[in-house]
Amino acid sequence: MEKICKICLKEFDAKQSNYQTCGNEDCMYQWKMLTTKKYRQDRSDITNFLNRKSYERNKEARVKHLEEYRKANLKIKCSQQKVHNAIAKGKIKKGMECEICHSVENVVAHHQDYDKPLEVNWLCKKCHNAVHKAVITVMQLATA
Repeated sequence: MEKICKICLKEFDAKQSNYQTCGNEDCMYQWKMLTTKKYRQDRSDITNFLNRKSYERNKEARVKHLEEYRKANLKIKCSQQKVHNAIAKGKIKKGMECEICHSVENVVAHHQDYDKPLEVNWLCKKCHNAVHKAVITVMQLATA
């Protein structure tokens, strides 16, 4: 089984090393320095370092996934943009409170039908998430 060294990003045999590194002296030293108690006090340094390495390693897959997501959700993005532009031009007015719980914080637009981009319900983020998770049905939303 092949593993990837967390420092130099080279593949190595998992049986060769029980560590997260390839066994190279420099890699082992850098990994030890990153993970010792002294350096763990500020985990953001380690996290940033590992995230940067992961980003470099997975960049092509992430770009491909993002392109696929954008193609699959083009209608959603266009609807969101049309609402944003209509609010900016004054064609529609942004709701000031949630249509379900009447909260005034974090009110966002919810589309029941993306083919009708300017027909939106104004929901707080909590209710909006509940609608998308099907905790609150569209029927409850319509009767609110």
